Amino acid sequence: MQHSKSREDMPDNWEKHYVYDGAIHLRTYTKSYGLPGIRIGYFLDPYGKMRNVKMPWSIGAIGKAFIEKILQDDRQFLKESMPKIWEEKKFVSKIPGVKTAANFCTVKVKNKDKLLTELMRNNMMV
Repeated sequence: MQHSKSREDMPDNWEKHYVYDGAIHLRTYTKSYGLPGIRIGYFLDPYGKMRNVKMPWSIGAIGKAFIEKILQDDRQFLKESMPKIWEEKKFVSKIPGVKTAANFCTVKVKNKDKLLTELMRNNMMV
């Protein structure tokens, strides 16, 4: 996690993007990199509101290795994967169901048993 001590310690142009009437801006890598269960992120606290608050958990070995890789990657993974993800989202959005901006979708199926059988045949479990 990144904890900036003062505004001077914030990334370049942070104020333009992150300051909203005293809000604390939280970001996570979990969804961008498709890794549920690995809780890695940071927050920008320009007003020092979280200075005396202890985080509820620490970063484990897997999370630490993951964040080190992200920092070395310079967003290359996202540059390569995001166009593919948006293309798949276009395809999935054509399926009748609940529209969503999340990394999952809800669909109505006529025969759930047939769907589950077909998914399992293709090594997919829902």
